Amino acid sequence: MNYFRIKETISIHQPLFIPWIPYMARLSVSDTFVVLDDVQYRKDYYQNRTIIKERKSERREWLTISVKHRLEDTIKSVEIEKNNILKKVKNKIYHNYHDKKYFSIYWEPIESLLINSESVKLIDLNLSFIELFFDVLNINKPSIFFSSVICENRDRTEKIINICQFTQKKIFLNGWGRSLEIHNQERLREEIIFVRLDKEKVMREVYNEFLEQGLGFLDIIFNYSPKIILNNIEIIRQIYLEEVTECLNER
Repeated sequence: MNYFRIKETISIHQPLFIPWIPYMARLSVSDTFVVLDDVQYRKDYYQNRTIIKERKSERREWLTISVKHRLEDTIKSVEIEKNNILKKVKNKIYHNYHDKKYFSIYWEPIESLLINSESVKLIDLNLSFIELFFDVLNINKPSIFFSSVICENRDRTEKIINICQFTQKKIFLNGWGRSLEIHNQERLREEIIFVRLDKEKVMREVYNEFLEQGLGFLDIIFNYSPKIILNNIEIIRQIYLEEVTECLNER
């Protein structure tokens, strides 16, 4: 078992469809992952699509799950269209990656997931792929909770605080984006320690291909050995660990 979790850390995020490696690395190093399932579904975002590469040209293209939704639907309410979309997704993955070096290692569980999926909910499919990543790379999974079960607070800042209090985690791992800037920074600092991933360090030390914006992890696992993938997750873990240590020392 490959163990990357940093004690007392938490990640809170929407469940994306076959996310890119930095997302999966953050979940791998988190002690707890809270699935943000009760926020509004975002149309034409990474919740129902990911990026893959065309087999011959290496051109980036979308791999999309067609869904049924209304404007006000939360992520947990969105359903997959029943027009053989999972079969189409399976065939598209096979067409573009069947001749890649590490395809044979992973194809069977991926094919089984798409063939045997019985849920009509998009969130179930997304979480199944996230768990598949942990399983095929033998990574110790974080504890998983759902925000809709923890609290109903609609205030964004208080929702994060409530979730951290419920899970008894005070170290919030963020990516290198600016998602926390929509929150009350002063209020957050009163209750939690939030750690932003150092983008410059990651760009300098992690394989460039792993950081290609939006490129789903399927492209990485089919093209790179498990050892290389795990080594790059460990690099991201060390960068987070340095940031966590620095934040704790400042308090």
